Amino acid sequence: MRYSLLEFGGMRSFNKVMNNNLTLLENNLIEIKKFLNIGNNDIIDIYILTDKTDINEHSILLCEILKKQNINLKLINYWQELTEYHEKDKESYNKYKNILNIQEYGYDSNNISHKPYGYDGKLHFNPGNLWYRRYVNFNLFKKYVIVHNINYDFVCLTRLFSTKIINLKSLENFIEDALYFSIDTFFMGKFNIIKKLLKFGENSLFVN
Repeated sequence: MRYSLLEFGGMRSFNKVMNNNLTLLENNLIEIKKFLNIGNNDIIDIYILTDKTDINEHSILLCEILKKQNINLKLINYWQELTEYHEKDKESYNKYKNILNIQEYGYDSNNISHKPYGYDGKLHFNPGNLWYRRYVNFNLFKKYVIVHNINYDFVCLTRLFSTKIINLKSLENFIEDALYFSIDTFFMGKFNIIKKLLKFGENSLFVN
């Protein structure tokens, strides 16, 4: 079996030390491999969309962990360089601000530090672009596999850098036309199923 991991997001937290002395990233890779019931003949490739500033700091550790876990780094793209996607990303952010319930979130124009736009008080928080950047990463992945004629049995969307995965159990038999998921942290399915899922990221950015 051949699996692809599509990972987007900043790497600011992936080297956090866990209680088993693994980094957050390595802990999550171990859990996913356990879930996939990975054997010696299985292949896992990873495709990353991240910020250029983060990769400079963490690139050596990232490569060491992937090598240790026998995962192939196929492609890294940097958001700052993908300028063709920036306008739509900015549009989604502006529309998100316009539809946010200001009274509920307690926005005070004289005190922008008080829960301005995001649930946790981040001025530039935008849940719309979480899905949009998943879509962008998938689009880049799709172009790559077509050019290089690579086929995957399953495609996985993950949040390896920012969320701790715990206690995944092995799944012995995969249903071919099913979507496997855990809230917004893990999705897995055949290529066409993930492609269909990410129409949400392409088209539905502006729903609060």
